[in-house]
Amino acid sequence: MSKDGKQAPLDTTDLPELPRGWCWARVSEVGEVKLGRQRSPEHHNGPHMRPYLRVANVFEDRIDLSDVLEMNFTPDEYEIYRLLPGDVLLNEGQSLELVGRPAMFRDELPGACFQNTLVRFRARSGIEPRYALLVFRYYLHSQRFQRIAKWTVNIAHLGAQRFAEIEFPLAPSHEQRRIVAKIEELFSDLDAGVAALQRVKEKLKRYRAAVLKAAVEGRLTEQWRAEHPAPEPGSRLLERILVDRREKWEEEQLAKFAAAGKEPPNAWKEKYREPVGPDESSLPSLPEGWCWASLDQLLVYLRNGYFQSPSKAETGTPILRINAVRPMRVDLSETRFLDRVKGCVDDYFVEDGDLLFTRYNGSVDLLGVASSPTLGQPTARQRMPSMPMATYSGS
Repeated sequence: MSKDGKQAPLDTTDLPELPRGWCWARVSEVGEVKLGRQRSPEHHNGPHMRPYLRVANVFEDRIDLSDVLEMNFTPDEYEIYRLLPGDVLLNEGQSLELVGRPAMFRDELPGACFQNTLVRFRARSGIEPRYALLVFRYYLHSQRFQRIAKWTVNIAHLGAQRFAEIEFPLAPSHEQRRIVAKIEELFSDLDAGVAALQRVKEKLKRYRAAVLKAAVEGRLTEQWRAEHPAPEPGSRLLERILVDRREKWEEEQLAKFAAAGKEPPNAWKEKYREPVGPDESSLPSLPEGWCWASLDQLLVYLRNGYFQSPSKAETGTPILRINAVRPMRVDLSETRFLDRVKGCVDDYFVEDGDLLFTRYNGSVDLLGVASSPTLGQPTARQRMPSMPMATYSGS
């Protein structure tokens, strides 16, 4: 505000040039901005109970009515907080990336009001509400709303007054309607493309599963096996693996006795636990030369990762989290660091050829996803010689 109480002109110095016939305005100049009604215990009951929308109901370009609450609005309050078709609602309090998420009220719930977790924009005469919605959706994705948001107890707040003061690209009325029509046409094409891609994705998912199934059943190498008889059947290979496994265990035990200055006790070899093989009664038959084995028979060790949350440091001991384990690859862009390591981490180093599995994930599709180095490609171990793997996030 200037000294005479009038609003200062909008500073357009850093704003891009607009097409001829357009101009920059404040949001408050093109529409009425109103914060919703605060929810408090005295409004939980009363003679004028009405449904109201809150942040949980407002998604981008979509109102969700699956969970609607009610509170008491007096007739005067109802006139202030009622929603009309064409009103644009924006998330006032949200996570930083979603603050300002907008949707238009299209009278999905007649007689509804709105809470103070939302900001209402009601377009003035000459402003097409759908055009305003497109502007606000652009501001959401361009992070314009993030730049004016303030933090309170881990929640970003848009702020009705801050929102009202930001710039708005004002196009002539007829052009606003043309922009809306063109955008809706393009978005319709995009939606159709997304649906087609989703269908292809589902087909690829089924094809990938079928190829993997064929691989582990030996059908992919049927012709190759006929041309290249195996010099050693799988059963013989398993025997060698089990012998090597026992010999390694004995070497480790002898080393422990030597480190402690003790002689191996009588019958110490009998403490070796022979790994249990699989129950083949319900397993399908395998190609000639193959055999079934259990993971216990084949692995060197299986363990959870290092239990320590990474810091915000950009240097230190690199650590892989659940986000780094992607289908058949390790995403090193998700690497975090430990600035201080608690205890010994020698047993947690990731080596070339290790398989990493997610222990849990919000998506069933990603539960148990394994990541294995690609032959001929540098691995996590090669790029980062000291990389423990973490379990606090589920790896």
